[in-house]
Amino acid sequence: MLNIFKRNKAEEIVRAPVKSGTAIDVLVVESDPKFLLHLNNMVRTAHMPDNKSYFEIDSAGSLREAIDKLTERRYDIILTDVNLADASGFLVLEELVEFCNHVPIIVLSNITNWSMIIQSAQAGISDFLLKKTLDPDILMRSIFYAIERNRLELKMNRTEDSYQSLIDILPLGLFRIDSKGNFSYANRIFADMVGLPLKGIEDKRFKDIITSEFTEKFQNALDKIIAENTKVEIEIPVQRENELPLTLLCIGTPLHNDLGEVEGIQGVLVDTTSQKQIQAEKHTADTLGALQSGLSKMANELNNSMGSILLDSQNLRDSDVSDVSEAAIKRIEAAVQKARSVLRPFLVSAEQVGPRSEVLDPSKILTPIIEEIKASLPDHLQIESHISDQLESFEGDASLIRKMILNVIHNAVESMPEKGNLSLHVGMDNLDVASSLCESLDLQPGRYLHVIVSDQGPGIPPHMFQRVFEPFYTSKEQPHSGIGLTETLGIIKSHKGNVKMESYVGKGTQFHIYLPVYECKARTIPKTEASNSTQPPSGRRTILLVDDEANILMSANMLLRHFGYQVITASNGADALTKYSEHQSEIGLVITDYSMPVMNGPALIHALREMSPSIKIVLCTGLEMQSSMEGISALELDGTLFKPFNATTLSEMVSKQLGK
Repeated sequence: MLNIFKRNKAEEIVRAPVKSGTAIDVLVVESDPKFLLHLNNMVRTAHMPDNKSYFEIDSAGSLREAIDKLTERRYDIILTDVNLADASGFLVLEELVEFCNHVPIIVLSNITNWSMIIQSAQAGISDFLLKKTLDPDILMRSIFYAIERNRLELKMNRTEDSYQSLIDILPLGLFRIDSKGNFSYANRIFADMVGLPLKGIEDKRFKDIITSEFTEKFQNALDKIIAENTKVEIEIPVQRENELPLTLLCIGTPLHNDLGEVEGIQGVLVDTTSQKQIQAEKHTADTLGALQSGLSKMANELNNSMGSILLDSQNLRDSDVSDVSEAAIKRIEAAVQKARSVLRPFLVSAEQVGPRSEVLDPSKILTPIIEEIKASLPDHLQIESHISDQLESFEGDASLIRKMILNVIHNAVESMPEKGNLSLHVGMDNLDVASSLCESLDLQPGRYLHVIVSDQGPGIPPHMFQRVFEPFYTSKEQPHSGIGLTETLGIIKSHKGNVKMESYVGKGTQFHIYLPVYECKARTIPKTEASNSTQPPSGRRTILLVDDEANILMSANMLLRHFGYQVITASNGADALTKYSEHQSEIGLVITDYSMPVMNGPALIHALREMSPSIKIVLCTGLEMQSSMEGISALELDGTLFKPFNATTLSEMVSKQLGK
């Protein structure tokens, strides 16, 4: 190293405070030896804030020598003239900038040409000092400033590099657009997401790139960011040619100028397609789990009902005592009704069937429910019930009403893992036009059956009220299917009613159920025992009974004969047509099943109408799905029987068609 400050004892190494305990390496590119000595004197007489640091100065007399030194080692600062022995002017700066490896450069020159000074700044020179006006303090301030600014710039560059590498790693599409929607920046990942080359995005508008049904919605979101100075999130479906559809989440925030005004938008685009798929798969898994749980419970209840039927069948076979037989028959009827009530709520809540219209006595429905709940209630809970003796009959489906009340009570039980009380209160309410409930619950003015189920559970915060009736949602710690209240709401709505929930955290929850009560005439249901005295209808009193289920065919045949009718049976539609042709003059009513081999019920009905348009036809079916009901409504029927039905229902239907 050539260090001009070591030439004699008087010219000792100049020490100046820049970096604590570390020498500052300076390269002076200067062809004039006299100026090197002058520079030595300046440094030696300059005011230094810390004597622990010092300069080590190396020199180069030509551009070529300077470049050789720069390729061999790194310096902290370069001081250079623009007039050297082998080069001059802007060429010196260009070459030094290329080889300096981001080392700050200060020009020391007597040139006062402003064009040269501006070119130096544009080339990245840290400072331009005139030799003839140079003094030690100005030189030191310029060196310290250049080194510190360079250090900060390198730190910032490293931060930007780290930031950019992070952006390149993370699957984030970044963009900036101005207030008119034109792009001012977009990264490569953004371009890949929208399926365009990065250069193709420049000078385009966002709505021209994101083409989907949500374009207008997204433009409104961008306008909102600018107008309201707020953040907006929106999902954008993107469909590229020959590729699977994508779901992109766009998060946009306002971009401000120096005055704090919104001048554009900066945002992030995230591909959430996989996340959506995972959520959908989880939802499907939850749904299947809930269905499996529900089907397991349903199978258990059906097995219980069938077990009771089988046992009582044996009792009837082995017993000759009339009171035992009567009790067994009642248990069998109850078991069948319970089995029916297990299935229908699932179909109604899924809007696959509508509720059956029956005249119901609320007390007869509620009393068995209360007894059932008391028998199964955990030891740490007690139930209080109050059933008004002024309840009015209403039209509905008994099995669904039973399921609805049980669901709400079970929900209350599950919300109370510790000791507490729950209550069931049932009465009548009159809602007039001025009632706030009519508007809030969308109810018509009139008389309503009012069911209140209360618990002393932890309660539900207000922000969760809307989610209580969502499928598969539950706030309970233990796993639950999350479909009980959803099913309940479906049943209530199917009966033209509604439900209101009141809950307070730490105090419990109340469900208020309102079911409309219409004016209805109670039907006089004839008893089977009295049918012996019923005279057979005059005229054609023979019934053609068609069903592919042998047991149903035999049981219905026995009942109809017991009621005093003549019966001809057929196992399918084709067989029925043959027998109808043979006994057409005798047959006054045809009762046919819907689903049968060879020829089904609808095909048989069409054929019978062509043969005898006035013949009375009743369809008997176990199908109540909406799709099936649409097909049934298109048939020319005189009546419909839904399985399972009892002897009374069958007797009423036949009497209605053939007359007393």
